Amino acid sequence: MRKNCKTFWLWVIWASLAGSLTLAIPGVQAQERQEVAQIIALVGTAEIKSPPEAQFRKAKLKDPLYARDQVRTLEKSRAKLFFKDESILMLGEKTTLDISQFQMDNQNRRQNALFKVLSGTMRFIIHKFYQGLPPGVEVQGTTAVMGVRGSDCIIEVHSPDLFLNIGKSPEWVKSLTTNEIIDLPAGIWARVMPGLPIKTGAISPDMRQKYINQTQSGQTQLPDQVSAPSPALITGGPEGLGNPLVPQDSTYRDLTSPSVTGAGVQPALPSIHHGASTPGTPQPPPGATHK
Repeated sequence: MRKNCKTFWLWVIWASLAGSLTLAIPGVQAQERQEVAQIIALVGTAEIKSPPEAQFRKAKLKDPLYARDQVRTLEKSRAKLFFKDESILMLGEKTTLDISQFQMDNQNRRQNALFKVLSGTMRFIIHKFYQGLPPGVEVQGTTAVMGVRGSDCIIEVHSPDLFLNIGKSPEWVKSLTTNEIIDLPAGIWARVMPGLPIKTGAISPDMRQKYINQTQSGQTQLPDQVSAPSPALITGGPEGLGNPLVPQDSTYRDLTSPSVTGAGVQPALPSIHHGASTPGTPQPPPGATHK
């Protein structure tokens, strides 16, 4: 009996050590996870940290990114990330992003995403149309979270959080301390102080350009899955935001997909923070204040 017990515990210890060694081998964990994004533009120095790494490592162009990775830019540095759903995230200097969640289905299409901005300034252009699947994206700071159906927005995290909707579609913002939720129309900013009502105001041209400049990066490398920018993206349209793959442009992409035809407006998935929602309209949780 003692011999069997000893053998059992030796097996448990061996299995635990083998698992630890597997996680410690560079690249093993990355192979088991699904790549969700690439770094397509870089100015200065950016760094990446993947679980279970304790330290950040220096990033380079075309580095792959995975769910639960953290990316940070140092002083006088910026980075642009291209996700597999063709969404674009642009990090200003001294910005730290946690890709907390990015779920893809078996057809390599995005279902849900949660981006946590721990510090700094980030611009994000999220797809509104995507091959028959509804988008489900939230961007969270320290005091608030924004639900994004598909638009061009900016977050500045310095407590209080500041959200700017510089796109064409209305979004929503929720305070993490009061649970207040407001609709955020295009052209409006929202500032969220802990424990206080959300403040809003009109985005002036100078304010808009200031934050666009803070997140612009240098030469953009085309992602591996994109052979060339679509002519529709380059020219834009009446509702277009321009081309996110052109670094010198101050405006960005059309919300229609360059690679998918026949796609239409889709209802929102259940929100990570909100629970179930009706098609096309994010709903507040029970008991939340909604202005």
